[in-house]
Amino acid sequence: MTMRQCLAEGLSKSETFGQASAGTKSHAEQGLLRLSVMENAMITGQRFSELVNEVFGAEIRKIGFNFSSGEKEYLITAHKGNIQLIFRLEFGYQEYYFSIEIQLHGSLGEQATPNPYYRKLPISSFTKYIDPTAKLYLYAVHMEPTLKRQMEKMKDEMLKYCQSILVNEDTSVWTKIAGELIQKSAEKVGTGNTQNTGGFTMITKERYLELVNEVFGSTIQELGFELRQEKEFIYVASKGETQLIFRLEFAYKIYLFSLEIRLLGKLGEQATSDSYYRQLGVGEFRLFADPNAKRKPGSASTEEELKERMEIQKGELLKYCQSILMGDTSIWTKIAKENIKNYDGSWKKLR
Repeated sequence: MTMRQCLAEGLSKSETFGQASAGTKSHAEQGLLRLSVMENAMITGQRFSELVNEVFGAEIRKIGFNFSSGEKEYLITAHKGNIQLIFRLEFGYQEYYFSIEIQLHGSLGEQATPNPYYRKLPISSFTKYIDPTAKLYLYAVHMEPTLKRQMEKMKDEMLKYCQSILVNEDTSVWTKIAGELIQKSAEKVGTGNTQNTGGFTMITKERYLELVNEVFGSTIQELGFELRQEKEFIYVASKGETQLIFRLEFAYKIYLFSLEIRLLGKLGEQATSDSYYRQLGVGEFRLFADPNAKRKPGSASTEEELKERMEIQKGELLKYCQSILMGDTSIWTKIAKENIKNYDGSWKKLR
């Protein structure tokens, strides 16, 4: 079951988590606290709406935009004439992905490009076109404070690089960007490894399997696992009561890859009595082992970046999960116990 399906079903997850000073805790305890934050503190649609208004409200109203009502829970829009701003929050495996897009309608959209697919662009398209060296903020975050800081940075990015279209309705830069994207999309689709979906060249399920084999194939064989397909973009490698799950999901024009471990049968019961916590992402074990580790990017906008993310998570598997793959569930039990302690049933579970 994907995270979006679980969100729709309204499964519970804890909003609260233990409050303690990091300075009084061991590295392992700090790691567990960070993991409980990541697992439990998922914001509601209402809170997301409040954050968008807190961060963007004053600035976009100054340039003539007004928020619209009646949108989806995690999608908020603001309008000014034929220009629409779209603030979107999506979810990968236990992660937030925030994005801002601009969509043009009517005669302004036609003026920008004859191709309707490219009348909606992320603000990063303008950033990369105007300043190829500029830092982008398209990364996954786990907690609300980090999400808000990311939104603040993207607000500054939007006001700096999108002024011409948002304030002056000047479509000249848009036309150049759309032309380049149309050309690149045609070239990629011609290889047979991608399909054009609303202007995003999404890789095919066949190419995704090739990537899984390229990155993980030798590792899967060396560890004694056997790979099979579970769903279109989900593959599972099994050995006894241990499974590796290779999951690919899609947000707006980005790939979301996650590598998870699932314990079955007696091994799962040995790890934890709560069946929900018998499936964990490999990144959780990295955070447990090194709570001061830097956040690694989770999203990818190209196939090359996607493969890099897969390589990163393979490295985490081999570095931090060897004991689990050998049947030692002691670390797993510690992580699960802390999460169970902080779970009060009031929020949404993310699977």
